[in-house]
Amino acid sequence: MSDTDLRWLEGCLWARSVQYCMPEAYKSSAVGDPSKQENKLAILTDIDSIKSVLSKAKVVAVLGAHKDTTRPSHFVPAYLAENGYEVVPVNSQFEGEDLFGKSVATSLAMIGRPVDVVDVFRRSEALPGHLSEILSMQPRPKVVWFQKGIRNDEVAEQLSNAGIDVVQGRCMLEDHKDFGL
Repeated sequence: MSDTDLRWLEGCLWARSVQYCMPEAYKSSAVGDPSKQENKLAILTDIDSIKSVLSKAKVVAVLGAHKDTTRPSHFVPAYLAENGYEVVPVNSQFEGEDLFGKSVATSLAMIGRPVDVVDVFRRSEALPGHLSEILSMQPRPKVVWFQKGIRNDEVAEQLSNAGIDVVQGRCMLEDHKDFGL
């Protein structure tokens, strides 16, 4: 890849209106094929990608799940559980308690099984503190979803560079309902 192409890709990573920062010609090459590259630049913003995440995901770990039924960190995962997703609650404050039919894990590392999406209900400024925990998951999640009102471009970039798709500032419940899934 030329220096010009690298600069274009780096600049594109910061653009918020593109799904994958690669032209079609790159997607079919070693540069664009995730199996042939180390980093998949994927900060998802387009509707088709969001729909795809919601329709393909089966297991959702909810970082910051809460037992207060009036909080989005409770009613969003409750909705997801009622609509066929397996929801794995994660919150050290509620260790061992039951939420959404599952025992609350103290950390993502304690889940001990693959998850498709890590749905994040933590303040934007707290996200860097969870980065290594997310990157240490084995296997890594396919997607990290920062709920509505949560955005951290630096963390999103690092997750994306590690091959994890990222959704920022969107609500899984709202999107699931809006798209009729």
